[in-house]
Amino acid sequence: MTTLSVCLGEEMMSATAKAKILVAEDDDVTQKLVKRFLERSGFNVVVADNGEEAFNLALSDHPAVVLLDLMMPKLDGFGFLNALRTSTAAGLPVIVTSALADSARQTQALALGASEYLVKTKFTLADLVEAIRRYLPPDTSAA
Repeated sequence: MTTLSVCLGEEMMSATAKAKILVAEDDDVTQKLVKRFLERSGFNVVVADNGEEAFNLALSDHPAVVLLDLMMPKLDGFGFLNALRTSTAAGLPVIVTSALADSARQTQALALGASEYLVKTKFTLADLVEAIRRYLPPDTSAA
């Protein structure tokens, strides 16, 4: 059996250790899958079931990166992005992960401050880790 550190590479494990990632996703199956994969990749993961909860956690938990679904209850992803850009967490990197593939929504999300837009059917979980790593602070290190 191959260990996780060998699968991901020691470099990736040390680069991701301790980084807190907020996963804003209302679909239980997707949320659990992403959470489990990111934790196995060395991240500290916090989850939110709706946009309102995600916004509050973004302000209180100080994540390094937010993974944001656009279609969520209470506050959709666009509302989250709009609220975030006028908050104390305005510079927080947000990677949108959405099933919405049309360019108008992508343009809108990026205009509201999303750092990146990934279409759920077009990326792997390994791609997601790579995207997160692009936005981690340089001082994120292993325990």
